[in-house]
Amino acid sequence: MAYALARNGIKILFDPPVKDGGQPVDKYLFSWSTHGNFSISNSVSVDASSMDVLYPGDTLIYDLILENPSIIPGIPHFVRVQAVNIIGSSKAADTDAIIPSGPPNAPKKVLLTTLSVDDLPMTETTVEWKIPEGVGSDGGDNIDGYLIKWWSGRKSPEIQVVKLQYSSPLSETAFSLSMSPSPQVKKETSLLPWDAPADLVRRAIINLGWDEIDDQNIVQDVEVSRSSLTNGFAWSITFGNNPGRDTNDGDQVLFTGNIVENG
Repeated sequence: MAYALARNGIKILFDPPVKDGGQPVDKYLFSWSTHGNFSISNSVSVDASSMDVLYPGDTLIYDLILENPSIIPGIPHFVRVQAVNIIGSSKAADTDAIIPSGPPNAPKKVLLTTLSVDDLPMTETTVEWKIPEGVGSDGGDNIDGYLIKWWSGRKSPEIQVVKLQYSSPLSETAFSLSMSPSPQVKKETSLLPWDAPADLVRRAIINLGWDEIDDQNIVQDVEVSRSSLTNGFAWSITFGNNPGRDTNDGDQVLFTGNIVENG
């Protein structure tokens, strides 16, 4: 049996011969072709000791993976296997036709054009490319689309969301937020009421780590907004949205919430 393993690979499963002809089988010869009569073919000889075994004394497995284009995606391939010992080769055992497939080749000659001067804001650009060409360039199936990615130098602020939800009415419940930017440093805000407004949470976060003698200055600036939930509140904390300043940009350590229940 043979299965498509990748665009350039075929998985071959076969049973070893019942009789070895009086000498141990030390190799297997794998041949493949796009012609059913093998008038044009390629082959590779593999040591029997290197075969993967599905079950001891039973089915053997070989992954035929090639870097050169002798396996062409999208085209039927025929595979045959021969056992080899010091005397010679056995008759060939053929598999059914298999069609390798996989991802297509990359597009070529990508060109990006846009206006350099305009009275209006420039919000569009044109991307052109040459589609993959050649036999098997589509990976063995029709290309049904293209994925276009782009990168911007603009900052993308990190946003963390802190939620406080309850199953019964709250009165005196309070919470605090802590952050540990390093194993040696962990700072915690003062206690905040369970329904704290956004500006109070922001002020507590900015003061995180402040000390008259040793000010850690963990967070320089954040934006905080509060939204209502069915049974509580959510505070969205935006880091690094500071034009011309790199403080608190990039990945941030997560805040940890601590609850003090109704007193």
